[in-house]
Amino acid sequence: MTSSTHHTSQAVTDFPEADHVLKALRLNRTPGWSYPAHYLGMGFESVTPEQAVMGMEPGTNVDDKGRPLTVALAVFADIALAAAVRGRVGADLRLATISASLSFSGVPAPEQLRAVSRCGLLSQQDAMTVGGSTVSVTSGDAVVCTGNANFAVLENRAGTAAHPMPGVRDFSQIEPLALHELTEAEHQVLARAHQASQTTTTHFLHQFWGLENWGQTPVSVNNRGLTPVSAVAELPCGMHVGNRVGHTQGGILMGLAMSTSLAAPGPGWRVLDIAANFIRPGIGKYLRAQSRVLRVGRGLAQVACDIHTDEGRLVLSSLVTLLRD
Repeated sequence: MTSSTHHTSQAVTDFPEADHVLKALRLNRTPGWSYPAHYLGMGFESVTPEQAVMGMEPGTNVDDKGRPLTVALAVFADIALAAAVRGRVGADLRLATISASLSFSGVPAPEQLRAVSRCGLLSQQDAMTVGGSTVSVTSGDAVVCTGNANFAVLENRAGTAAHPMPGVRDFSQIEPLALHELTEAEHQVLARAHQASQTTTTHFLHQFWGLENWGQTPVSVNNRGLTPVSAVAELPCGMHVGNRVGHTQGGILMGLAMSTSLAAPGPGWRVLDIAANFIRPGIGKYLRAQSRVLRVGRGLAQVACDIHTDEGRLVLSSLVTLLRD
């Protein structure tokens, strides 16, 4: 490692989230899971053929009203939904999300988040084995998120390590990965986190994962002036958003769709629900999301959002319902 790289690394550790980023990088050295899951500090309480139970501390990943960020909930719910299917088919096989729907209550989460998921469908008589599951995410007695998803059960042809199913960890007991140990990809994650920490107008996690690099397109609506009805965002791919096989994690894809959908009608909304179809893996240099307002009413708005690769191939198609906040 050159001295210039070393000095650069030293410079980018002087921000509040640095230790957490480095601790998650250490955990990510164990193959089989994903950096976003480690960063969020989620873990498994139990996985059986009957149900999967997971925990996650909301930590700082909440909005100004104490509500968990929808992208954090989407990652948590997506992994919990997949875990219920893994409880039936085993940890060695790969799962690919086919479709998912999530609904958000919009209530604060002062206590640990707990996800309980169950596999209610396992179709093995068709050309492809498909598992379907449901999830409920709670904080104490409050329901924060509910959802369902379908997964394709695939052979592990690439030889990806079996899912480690780690327990819920106490981050205070984890040693940050030392700077001299970082690989080039890990340096890039740390540098991206440092850059995200410099922005104070939006949440760190949104900047770190690239969910708000969007612009709005204003058009005239009923002679009432210019109203933004379309938004475009670009999310850089990489370890910071990758799943266990290196594709962009499914919950982050839904988070990108929700964030870009929120940007279209302007401020004053929150996400009520999302229904998403996963067409192909999120790979390439970056992903491009474009949302389009279908309808805006007094209390609800419907927004369509598609995500494409940098080569223009469709990755995800979604419909997002927004509720006036």
